[in-house]
Amino acid sequence: MKTITMILGSAGTLMIIGATIRWSVVYFDMSQLVLASLIGVIFLGFGFFYEKLTGIYEELKNVKTMKEQIKQEVIKEVAS
Repeated sequence: MKTITMILGSAGTLMIIGATIRWSVVYFDMSQLVLASLIGVIFLGFGFFYEKLTGIYEELKNVKTMKEQIKQEVIKEVAS
């Protein structure tokens, strides 16, 4: 899971840096620089949101586990 976010983040950063260097050396159109930067930012966003959603999913699983533990403890207390 962590490797996916690292790959997306690295790809996005490299696209932005590569487009900036290409544009500054070769003088491409500004539209190509903007497009490459936009794609890089989208990759960075995918990596960021994927990481956040994975964290939220793990927290929900922890909440369900805690709920089951509390339920078992309540049943034990009521039974005794």
